[in-house]
Amino acid sequence: MPPSAFVWPRTHVPGGITTNDSTAESRSSDLNERYGPMSDPKNNPESSNRAAELTALLSQAPKADDHDGVRDYVHALATLGAAPLLVYPASKKPADVRTPQRRSADNRAAREAAQATGNPHWAKAKSAAGVHLATTDVDTLNRYLGRYAATFGDAVEVNVALSLGRSRLVVVDCDTAAQLAAFLADADADPGTTPTVRTPGQLGPDGVTLVHRDGGHFYFTVPKGIELPEQPGSMKVGGEDGYAVIWGAGNYALTPPSVRPEGTYEATGSPVYALPGWLAETITSYGQGYASRTIDGHARADTSADPVARWGAGVSWAAILEPAGWVATGKADGCGCPTWTGPGTHASPKSATAHELSCAEWTNSADPPLHIWTDNPGEPWESHIAARAGKRTISKLQAVALLHYNGKEGEAMDALGIELTDAAEMALDDADVVFLDSYRKTDTASGGEGVADGRGSGAGRSLQITWACEIEPEPVDWLWVDISMRNTAQLVPDGTTAPNPFLVEDIACVAPGHTWSPPEVETDGRIACGMVSIAAGREGSGKSSFGIWLAAKITRGTLPGSHYGKPKRVFYLATEDSWKHTLVPRLMAAGADLSMVARVEVAVSECATVTLSLPDDVELLTRSITDNDVALVVIDPLMSTMSAGLDTNGTRDVRTALEPLAAMADKTGAAVVALAHFNKATGLDSLTRITGSGAFKDVARAVMVFAADPVSGERVFSQPKNSVGRNDLPSLRYEVTGAVVETRKGKTATARFRFAWTADSTVDDVLFEERRGGRRTSPVQEFLVQYLAEHADKETGEVDAADVIAAGEGEGHTRRQITDARARCAHPKIATRSEGFGKDKRHLWKIA
Repeated sequence: MPPSAFVWPRTHVPGGITTNDSTAESRSSDLNERYGPMSDPKNNPESSNRAAELTALLSQAPKADDHDGVRDYVHALATLGAAPLLVYPASKKPADVRTPQRRSADNRAAREAAQATGNPHWAKAKSAAGVHLATTDVDTLNRYLGRYAATFGDAVEVNVALSLGRSRLVVVDCDTAAQLAAFLADADADPGTTPTVRTPGQLGPDGVTLVHRDGGHFYFTVPKGIELPEQPGSMKVGGEDGYAVIWGAGNYALTPPSVRPEGTYEATGSPVYALPGWLAETITSYGQGYASRTIDGHARADTSADPVARWGAGVSWAAILEPAGWVATGKADGCGCPTWTGPGTHASPKSATAHELSCAEWTNSADPPLHIWTDNPGEPWESHIAARAGKRTISKLQAVALLHYNGKEGEAMDALGIELTDAAEMALDDADVVFLDSYRKTDTASGGEGVADGRGSGAGRSLQITWACEIEPEPVDWLWVDISMRNTAQLVPDGTTAPNPFLVEDIACVAPGHTWSPPEVETDGRIACGMVSIAAGREGSGKSSFGIWLAAKITRGTLPGSHYGKPKRVFYLATEDSWKHTLVPRLMAAGADLSMVARVEVAVSECATVTLSLPDDVELLTRSITDNDVALVVIDPLMSTMSAGLDTNGTRDVRTALEPLAAMADKTGAAVVALAHFNKATGLDSLTRITGSGAFKDVARAVMVFAADPVSGERVFSQPKNSVGRNDLPSLRYEVTGAVVETRKGKTATARFRFAWTADSTVDDVLFEERRGGRRTSPVQEFLVQYLAEHADKETGEVDAADVIAAGEGEGHTRRQITDARARCAHPKIATRSEGFGKDKRHLWKIA
């Protein structure tokens, strides 16, 4: 497609620009009013002319080894208001080719400026380098080019980049053809549109295969009068593998004629465009969100009781990483935080993500960490990661200690003036980190290797104290709220009509013709969002069918709770059942939206997957839950995900696996429901029947259990543990019935789960009955049988249950003991029925 035919319509986004055959039609919209001339290049000749001149200049870029041509080229860029900088040969890293004398003079000026502003640590200030060496001064550019050739040779290929903020440019960076297509789709542009500059791609670990290819850069000029937010300077659109939008003085883009091992940056002849209104608004909106999150982050840091966190809030990751040879890529990760390339050679430029206070992921942290992605970060990072069982998140204090104090965090705290009781020492800036070596203690001063510094062990352990008044209380967010009492007309909220019990297919769900809305104070929650729950029972009890039922309701938004009316995605980790023969047919029978349920495995190569392992893969799971907006994770069974080498009967090992899982649930807000088996013990308590260590039930905030009554054959669901809710929610009867579903290859038989009614007994009762062979007599039962026999109506044989309970309480029995005893009685059985309606309703018992 010829450049002149390029179209940026965005007809569904106010302020879109359409150009066709070098003409433009302005669109009437709020954005046109806001951005004025930028919506029509004819009304903004400065922007239009500059874009055209930059297009021509990029297309006329010289060969990279033509030093005279490169000099003329960067002069021309500067004349057009662009700020070039030099980049080390065959790389993306900005080159600092200042003379030692110039660097010293710049550092001196930085110290003087810091002193003039009252910075108490002005003596440690250092001049900006990297992308901040970009300039429009041609004399300075000449000096840089001379030093570049003197350092690397007269035949070296010169790499050039532009500081985007100082050049008033925005670049959309598409690494792959898929990203390019996604951007053009977002812009409503012709899918055949080529980028302004073709980029050479990215070699993979083998040094031969391109892992990124067929991408490019779209260049946009920022019109006069439009000021984009300074921070964050980049954003990723479209998730983990989305394209990047880059702007801001802290970011840069390589331009023609730069050369890397993969190839050359080449202008395609497609134009540099004036920034369209919709993209300007997208950037502005993103910047506003970033600013809001930053304010919230600083508020967290300011009120934090942890002085290390308060110090970290005042130090940028750039101040820590740049002196260590790391280079900012200019691209944001999916959370909005900048990514960095580590020293040395890497298959991907994304060696690490440096999370900031504005992070959309670490929203509760006052000191977000660095997460290292690369497998070869070099020392001291590799040893640190290995010593922490592969954990790749590193705090700022840990990073400083690793780089300058052999990992001794106590010494680093002393050097930086971080006092556990002196908040005034926290007001430090980036320069505090840059010149750490000048504050390093000698072995004599620190007492030698074997002397403790009073701040914890060699791993830098210390107490973190948070006062209760600093913690904002919140109500529990419930994934599943029990409404069985309403559906069975036993308890109907004021102002609502009781459903017809005969029309309620599943008493856990909203009845046909009715709706549900959460009350002001929710008291009937069963499964909490952001927490781990366990569903346990014997093999064949129906707990796996319950997991399917739960997943189906969440994908349809039909389960009473936080996601009612809002279908959500579900991750399903199943290792024992076949997906095509068992799980998918069951999901179909349950009415699930199959496009909202995902099988989750861990890819270890292009053609091999393994079962997710706890705690090893928690970070992978966390990222994927966030990226896919998942509300529920079902693990069936939990034991299968325990990392090899962990003892499922050992409390410490189980907590090692489950506590990171619980932290992940809290961080993402997703509910985790893990299925477990009963052991063969004969204890009466269903909680003690869960296979493995007691830590399984201890870590879980809710435990649900399943069993079949050996006398009646009824299946019973109970909830013996509900740490953040009521412990007296009714037990429910459930059914697992046969069903037939249609597949493309024919019909198949499967199972369907539903809650049928409230249950008179609990799973604990069932287990006790089972142990006693279905026959037992307790003091409560003896009272019950005797009272019914003595007070029965002569005609019906019935006794009002309220009278029985009142008499039993007078004998020292509780209401729950009496009702449970009635349900357990088998010899003789005690029948129950109800009559009347509403306030006049009563229950009648009699010996059957």
